[in-house]
Amino acid sequence: MIKIRENIDKISRELMRFGLNEYQSKTLAGMFSIREGTAADLILVAEIPKARVYGILDELIEMDAIRKKPGRPTKYLALEPEQAMQNIIEFRLKKSRDEAKALISMKMSLVPEIKRTFKGAAPLEKKKSVFEVITAGGVAEFETKKMYASAKKRIYIMTGVFE
Repeated sequence: MIKIRENIDKISRELMRFGLNEYQSKTLAGMFSIREGTAADLILVAEIPKARVYGILDELIEMDAIRKKPGRPTKYLALEPEQAMQNIIEFRLKKSRDEAKALISMKMSLVPEIKRTFKGAAPLEKKKSVFEVITAGGVAEFETKKMYASAKKRIYIMTGVFE
């Protein structure tokens, strides 16, 4: 039993790198190890909290990584790892495409709203920084002369050059 748990932990870590969350990866690794079993079997073998096991199983079914077998008690069946992982990829791709479509749709309605809302707004003025840091040397003299030329009333210079 210890060796099985070590293997489940190892595969679970890899499945997390594949993008599954902790409980999804533990449950799927547990399913790969027992191939077919009940929620109670998974609670024991993969150490999934009882309160979370059915939700996680439903998520994996939605991703088409496992299947539910009819009957009492309900049993779950692991797909072949290659097929399960391919199905997860396809699930994620579809979800990403759906999210992108939703964002594009939102953009189509939001951009005109933003333009209407801020139509009369004045553009922001670029303000000059209160402080300007100039390195000592030949550049300092040139930059200081530029500041003198652009100053409206006065400039204040703090320096450590003469220390």
